[in-house]
Amino acid sequence: TRLEDEERLKLIRSRAKILIALGACATIGGVNKLKNNFDDLDEVKKCVYGKDAKKPHLATQPTKAVDEVVDVDFYVHGCPIDRKEFTYIVRCLLLGKTPEIPDYPVCVECKAKGNPCVWQYGQVCLGPIIRAGCGARCPSNGFRCFGCRGYASNPNVDAAKEVIDKFGLTVDQLKTKMVLFGSRQEPTIYG
Repeated sequence: TRLEDEERLKLIRSRAKILIALGACATIGGVNKLKNNFDDLDEVKKCVYGKDAKKPHLATQPTKAVDEVVDVDFYVHGCPIDRKEFTYIVRCLLLGKTPEIPDYPVCVECKAKGNPCVWQYGQVCLGPIIRAGCGARCPSNGFRCFGCRGYASNPNVDAAKEVIDKFGLTVDQLKTKMVLFGSRQEPTIYG
């Protein structure tokens, strides 16, 4: 996010009847938000870009999700977004209906599909606390949920703690897996 990007977002918001944040970068900050974990962004730029770090197009500031700059009406979560969900949301809006966007954990979709829990294979999956709607894409293909849809508003905290305890993981170890997509939300299992 650069200052000119924020100004452009404000202009878009002022002209738009409906503003939709599209994808993980727009909805939760995305992978780019990893840089917010560093105290000195100039030092990070030097490390990444070397002598080119001072070029004007590489100017940077901490990354923000769209709703940290302007009001957002609807969200299409994920990285990548789910084509069916996107089509559903657009169709609802065109018909003047409010789309129902899932806000329950990915584990619900995994269980509905009959997927084996990837925790059983030693993968630290974020499914118990991440918002569903992707059809459990990653776990259905043998990978853990990486958290690209952001945290569910009301995850099953007891189930998440039970999974962590069952597989011998600490909350601090789980926290290290929760930063890839840079969500600014505070997961509710801490504490």
